[in-house]
Amino acid sequence: MSAALAGIRGLTVLILIGACAECVAGPAFNIREVALALTPERYVHLLDNIWVDYHGSLALTFSNPGYFGGVCALLCPVLYGVSLMGKRRLLCAFDSVLAGGLFFCIVMSGSSGAMYAAVAALAAETAYIVWVKRHLAKYWAVLAAAGAAAVFFLVMGNTQIMDGESAAARLGGSVVNSQYTKGESVFTVDAITLTDGELCIESGERTLNVCVKEGAFGQGLEDILFTDADGKEIGSTDKGSFSQLGGGYEEVKVSFDEETLVLDLGYQDPLEFYCYDGELYYVDFNGSLLSSIPQPQMKSLESFYHLFTGRGYIWASSLPLLKECLFLGKGIGAFPFYFPQSEVAGMLNVHGSANYCIEIAHSWYVQTAVNGGVIALLCLLGLFLLHLYRGVRLYAVYKGGKPARGRAKDSAQAYCGGMEGGMDEGCALFFGLIAFQIAGIVNNSVVTTAPVFWILFGCSMGYLAGQRSFPAKSVESVSNDSEQKMF
Repeated sequence: MSAALAGIRGLTVLILIGACAECVAGPAFNIREVALALTPERYVHLLDNIWVDYHGSLALTFSNPGYFGGVCALLCPVLYGVSLMGKRRLLCAFDSVLAGGLFFCIVMSGSSGAMYAAVAALAAETAYIVWVKRHLAKYWAVLAAAGAAAVFFLVMGNTQIMDGESAAARLGGSVVNSQYTKGESVFTVDAITLTDGELCIESGERTLNVCVKEGAFGQGLEDILFTDADGKEIGSTDKGSFSQLGGGYEEVKVSFDEETLVLDLGYQDPLEFYCYDGELYYVDFNGSLLSSIPQPQMKSLESFYHLFTGRGYIWASSLPLLKECLFLGKGIGAFPFYFPQSEVAGMLNVHGSANYCIEIAHSWYVQTAVNGGVIALLCLLGLFLLHLYRGVRLYAVYKGGKPARGRAKDSAQAYCGGMEGGMDEGCALFFGLIAFQIAGIVNNSVVTTAPVFWILFGCSMGYLAGQRSFPAKSVESVSNDSEQKMF
């Protein structure tokens, strides 16, 4: 456990150095010399078209601010715990500085999932320390916890000044999709279908039908027919570069460019339809022509689409895949090929554009179920629950080297015999691993973060297993050993 903790300290120092450098100079890959050093010679010509921009969020070499925040959420509770439960004051002070630096990195990553995971773990860890280490609570554990909470709210409050938001607005915005807000002048798409070259868009009580006029080839806007639910033709007004529909459909703007009908419904990006042989074909994000538009397979879940910056839409749309992945998944990296891409209505209402490709599940657990199968997910959850059970069973009984009140002597023998070494470090690591598992609800597991987690998870499981198999000692022998150590 001491070796693992030393490795955590070393990694944290490197992370903090990199974070400070990125705050000053920006992403390292945007520095020409660094990019040249990392890029093979045959790909150097591509560097002119590559620019890393995370809008001020830190990511270092973890490829994404969310992944970076998740690693910091893993390490922060570990160093926070050992700083409060440690015996060597100078080392405790050093660990507290590292923990504070990691919390700063979590804030600067902009990852709300990592923030919530870290705060939950730190709060639970503080409560545990106050409950278990009662002698610390009398002096500075409570003050440290209160100070950490105060710093958290101050930091959150101050960062909102730069964005023009309140802390409450930022917390609320992280739960919904704050990256896109639908304006007032939008023809809201409740459902959209494309059948036999004819487009039908439903918006509340209104229905807009679009097709190529009979006998026409779709060479211009005059060849396109717009009708309502009753089949009544909808007129349009020429506005120069586009035409605006009338008859209660004023939100809709249309234009025509080289056999392509551009339909602007008021969202962030318009929809494009290619006219060929008297029929309309939807142009998806990849430029492919689709004769039909994919429909949502899970109904009545639209209210969850905006959760966690649009992740709710991805999770809800991924649920139908699970029945195909009960025993075997689709394989690593296969998620974007099986996810129902180009589901226009959901994409427009969540992201304001259908010109996106959903490449990842944005959830460790959904990712595991789709890639490896539901059985693989159950195995993963079973492993985490076993770790949680053993950790709670061990650390809830342990009280600074003494059994909890009311426990029988057998419990004292099983849990307290010879466990003084590494107990506090193991407890701190336990909370850090829980934080990473919580962050995994909204973050994928990737090669930049998984090795760190699994190495530390193995250390924790090994330590817990070792304590379960430690030979029992009588209470008298424990007492005698303690007396001998005093002399």
